[in-house]
Amino acid sequence: MTKIAIKNENITSFGGIYHIMDIFSKLGFEKLTESVLGKRGCSDRAFSHGSIFGSLFFSYLCGGECLEDINALIEQFKQRPDTLLPSADTVGRRLKELAEKNIVYKSETSGRSYSFNTAEKLNTLLLQMIRRMGLVKVGSHVDLDFDHQFVPAHKFDTKYSYKLVGQRSPLKDKEGKQQTDMFGVIYTYRCILTNNWMATEKDIITFYNERGASEKNFDIQNNDFGWSHLPFFLHG
Repeated sequence: MTKIAIKNENITSFGGIYHIMDIFSKLGFEKLTESVLGKRGCSDRAFSHGSIFGSLFFSYLCGGECLEDINALIEQFKQRPDTLLPSADTVGRRLKELAEKNIVYKSETSGRSYSFNTAEKLNTLLLQMIRRMGLVKVGSHVDLDFDHQFVPAHKFDTKYSYKLVGQRSPLKDKEGKQQTDMFGVIYTYRCILTNNWMATEKDIITFYNERGASEKNFDIQNNDFGWSHLPFFLHG
């Protein structure tokens, strides 16, 4: 005969996040964060940088889309023993403290000024966390993509700052057979612009295909980690 046990303990549908919290704790992310960004406040009552990032990151993993969603999940997080995380207002204020000044670049061709931000401390923290998880080994080669481009105006006497690499490949079906029409084989054409004059066309195409696969990471960040709903915007 089946027995039903009735418990008075709190039940949450977000219990899976506790396992992620345990992993973060075992990896020592909070201490690592403090070693890179420094300790906050003069007393132990101030929330650490690790708690601030944890509150934001855990809310995204639970389906949160913007900063304010932290407040709807904070009570669920507290059900984990010895867990105290800051609210959305506190997270927003503390993130602004980490903002760095923009770097201004003035184009010699157009005279226009452009601002960009390298966020040195946060990027240093990000790379060290990646190393801590074993995703990148010491001495390995990694390509960091910085999507900030300057397109100068073209003049009749200017030299090309890029080269065009074209690729033509026959269109095939799921079985690998070439597709044809009344004109013959159907081809797919692709073009790549690059300023790499040393690499061969084959190397450029291979590198671009590998880089294109990483674009999925931006899709995940935009839709799963709040990039489409940034908590605030700072003018440099």
